Amino acid sequence: MDNNLSYELNKLKKIDYRNSLVIASIIEVLIDKDILAREDIFLKSKELDKLAVNNINCSGLKKETISR
Repeated sequence: MDNNLSYELNKLKKIDYRNSLVIASIIEVLIDKDILAREDIFLKSKELDKLAVNNINCSGLKKETISR
C-alpha cells in the first residue's frame, strides 16, 4: 500500500474513532440525565439502519455487497 494512502487511511481511522467516542459520550450523558433511554437509542438505531439499507437497495446495490 502506498505510504500516503496508508497515512490517509490511518488519519481517517483516528477521526472515526474520535467521532464515535464523542457520540457515545453524548449518548451516555443524555441517558445519565434521564433525557434519553437506552431502548430509545436502540430502537432509533434499528430504524435508521433499516432506512439506510433500503436506500442503498434502491440505488441498485445488493445487500450482500454492503454487509461485507
